Amino acid sequence: MSLLTDCKVDSDDGDTHCYYKDGTVAGLNEGLAPAVVLHDNKLHMMLFLFDAKGTSFLTIRAALQAKYGAPCKSETQPWQSRAGAHYDNLVVTWCFKTGHLVLDQLSTNLDYGDLIYTDEVNRGPAKAPKVDF
Repeated sequence: MSLLTDCKVDSDDGDTHCYYKDGTVAGLNEGLAPAVVLHDNKLHMMLFLFDAKGTSFLTIRAALQAKYGAPCKSETQPWQSRAGAHYDNLVVTWCFKTGHLVLDQLSTNLDYGDLIYTDEVNRGPAKAPKVDF
């Protein structure tokens, strides 16, 4: 039985976009199933959004450290809201042979953090620029 659901092939690049049936990551179920991108039926990217206001970031970071050991990089990056407020965003990265896993305390807004795995080997060719003149 497949772990993925709602798979759709992107007509632009041929990649397959899916969601996990079970949205649980590190024992947390944030109500948002992790999304995945497959290239040639191999994992290229995985995205998981989580609640940034609770302890989810710390829980996920601890689970990743237990599984993969110390991160290869940990830094605080400036983050700015659409309203112009400035915050510190803790970004923790684990490096692997073919890709990297990045845990951001803050994502696209203050409500969410994100966990993104990107595999550099299993990615499609770069898209040609769109010419529309």
